[in-house]
Amino acid sequence: MNERSATSGFQSHLPPGGPPGEGKTLYWIGAVSFEERCSGSLQVLAASERRVARAYVLRYATTVVGARDLEERRNRRMDSMVSMLAKSGCKDIIDREVDAYGSRDTAEVVEQCVGRLSPNDELVVDITCLTKITAITACGRLATRGGTACVAYTLPRVYGGMAENRRDFGGWRSSVIMPLGREPRSLDEGKSRGIVVPGHESHRLTIALGDIEPSGGCLVRAITPDRPDFEAVTASRNRRLIETFVGRRGWKEQRVVFTDSSTMRELVALEAAVARQNQGPLYLYLLGPKSLLASGVMSAVSEYPEGSWIVYPAPSFYDAEYSSGIGTTYWWHVTTR
Repeated sequence: MNERSATSGFQSHLPPGGPPGEGKTLYWIGAVSFEERCSGSLQVLAASERRVARAYVLRYATTVVGARDLEERRNRRMDSMVSMLAKSGCKDIIDREVDAYGSRDTAEVVEQCVGRLSPNDELVVDITCLTKITAITACGRLATRGGTACVAYTLPRVYGGMAENRRDFGGWRSSVIMPLGREPRSLDEGKSRGIVVPGHESHRLTIALGDIEPSGGCLVRAITPDRPDFEAVTASRNRRLIETFVGRRGWKEQRVVFTDSSTMRELVALEAAVARQNQGPLYLYLLGPKSLLASGVMSAVSEYPEGSWIVYPAPSFYDAEYSSGIGTTYWWHVTTR
């Protein structure tokens, strides 16, 4: 059953639905990665005999450490993706390198793809292995352009850095602070609001809040019912920071199932309303599951485009063992005005 916010213009299935409906011609956007799960959604589409007309496979020039066979891994993943696309009838594959920490390249791909869609087509955006900046850009463009699309996200079987003796995945640069709307306004920083979603890398969130700390907002703790180990790692590594925020004046805590886009959307809408009333900015620190990132960004773009900002410390490098295996793929069928 679809649920719709009276204020947002963003719809999603709750719980998330299956892959795009039969009879639709699909356009797919995703990234090739050293991670196996980059092909998770294509594996499902091929097995369910969905037809893909065109695929945009994005590549990043990022620094990855911990593997000598990195290019060989990527090539194997690409070969696997091409094979799965062939099973889906796709002969038109666009292999494109994009800026990992910029928005223009990814925005162009989404705009180009959306411009090709007919009423019987559907766009699938697989955010699994997009960098968070490019995932934010893609979801923001979907909300801006309007129409329907399907967002896919695949969990790994294991995150490589979950062992207690591995406290963080790598070094972090200073934060990228990026407006979500195309015409950001000058607002009162002293009345800023925030949505904070901690992830496994606690140092990243510390850096982000060190750059800009809102005067109040909502700390969102992602729940993964089928994988309590994922949730436990996040809670353990962010324990001190979470304790600092809980009970602080102006802040509240909310536990949200990582597939619950409806609740995430509502939390963002509430904070956006407070920020607008106070004429302050809304800052999003979306460092947890990309599924909550997608619904958070789309809600912010719909509710408060002139005042919403992303705060995101970019990694200096990625760990080649960041994840392993292909877990469950989740699908959100979304409509934006």
